[in-house]
Parts: sequence; C-alpha cells; structure tokens
Amino acid sequence: MKSVKLFLLASLLLASCAKEPLPPLPKGEQTVSGILMPAELSLARRGTHVLTKNGKELYFVESTLITLRAYERKMVTLRGVLEPNIDDKLLPVLVVESVVESETTTKRWDLTHLLLSLDAPKEWTHTKEGGTSFFFAPSQEKPVLSLSAQDAPEEFPFGVSIVVDGFPAVRIINEQTGTQAVYVHHGDTMLTMLFSADQSPNAAELREQWLSLLASLELHTEDASSSQQPALGSGGAVTGGPCGGPAGVLCPSGQYCEVTDTEQDIGTCTPL
Repeated sequence: MKSVKLFLLASLLLASCAKEPLPPLPKGEQTVSGILMPAELSLARRGTHVLTKNGKELYFVESTLITLRAYERKMVTLRGVLEPNIDDKLLPVLVVESVVESETTTKRWDLTHLLLSLDAPKEWTHTKEGGTSFFFAPSQEKPVLSLSAQDAPEEFPFGVSIVVDGFPAVRIINEQTGTQAVYVHHGDTMLTMLFSADQSPNAAELREQWLSLLASLELHTEDASSSQQPALGSGGAVTGGPCGGPAGVLCPSGQYCEVTDTEQDIGTCTPL
C-alpha cells in the first residue's frame, strides 16, 4: 500500500513538472507586418529571415516563391502560412506566399564633404560640425556614429583588415564596450568612422543598423588608384595617424596621442 502511495505521489509530481503544451498556431492564411531581417544560417532550425517589430522577434520567415533578400531591412507586410519550427521551443516559421507591401526603413545621405553616400535608419538624425558628420539615434545624447576624413597615413592602425566598397580598410573592436572604429583608405585621405552604442538599451539593434549602414556605404573618387595604398595591420599608427576614440587606438613607442576632438577623445599620433 505504501509503495502505491509513493507511486501516485511521484506521478503527481511528474505531471506538475510536465511542460504545458504550446498554444496551437493560427490556421489558414496570415497577414503580418514588421521589419524583415536576415537570420543566421542554421541546420537546427528553419527560417532564412526573421520578422521583428519594435525590437521583438515575431517569426522566422522562409519562402520558395519570393526572393526575401530583396526586402531585407525593410518594413514589410507578408502573407503566408505559419508552421512549427524543427524545435517547438523556437519561433514558428512564416512560409511567405506574397509580399503585400514594403517600405524602406532607411534614408539615403549624400555627405559631399566626405565624398561618400550611405543609407542610415530613418529615425537617425544628422548634424555636421566642421568636417565631421554625426548621426544620433533617438533619445541618445551622444552620437552613435561619427565620420571624418584626414590625410592618409603611411600605415593604418593595427586591426582586422576588411574591405569597404572595394577600398582597403581596418576595423578595431573594443571587446568590453562593443564600440567600433573603421578606417578606410580613400584616395589621398583616410575616412574614420567611430560607432558607439554601449550606453543604449537597444545596443544590439543599433549594431545591426551600423553593419547595414557600413554595407551600404559608397565612396566617390575620381581616381581611386592615384595614390599608393598603405600597408594594413603592420603595426601601430605612425606620425599623423589616428589614435584614441572609442576603440582606444594606441600610438607606437616614442609618440603620444594629441587629442584634437575632446567629445570623441580622438587625436593624432605626435612625436614626443
């Protein structure tokens, strides 16, 4: 009798710990709106994209009928059918049959003083002081992005070599704060872009927007090959090279960082 009671008690405990069944997915054709973002490739789930709204992920998205890449980072209204993902703990998948409406979420900016064009989020505002452009995200007192140009040094700061619109560049990331500095060799000048969102509650979303902006950037020059390309990542900045900033770029031995922008803590390497 005692063993029966123990068995019943164990059964009740297991039943109470059992996971509640997920609510059934809406049946039939669904129409949903949000911003379509690319999703990381994965063999453990379905979905090439993810639909977000107000910073919250709604559904994974896939389609064999629509080229979803053409609608990335746009406000879209999608029509399709919801299906469970491979793992029911993950968001369901919206299998898109048609795009009802789409609207771009970015604005094209032509920064002629820097010889470039870029797509920034519509809600970002732009100001210019001297030769430096600043972009501000909503409710942010400090700029989320600054862009300026200086004479190209003989060497770039040490960092990860990347390419921006076909031009050699270096990216430096501060692992503690997530701030980034990108230096692009552009003709006889070096374009400096400083991104910082460490104090923002939606830092992850701002980083996605920053990477999208970087991919959209177009550099304008009459002769991109007229000057010698600098060596990339071969050491610290040389005399006249950039230093400081949110990425904390250091000068080589025998030089110090002479601050020229107290707001962004940016300077140039100067001999002692």
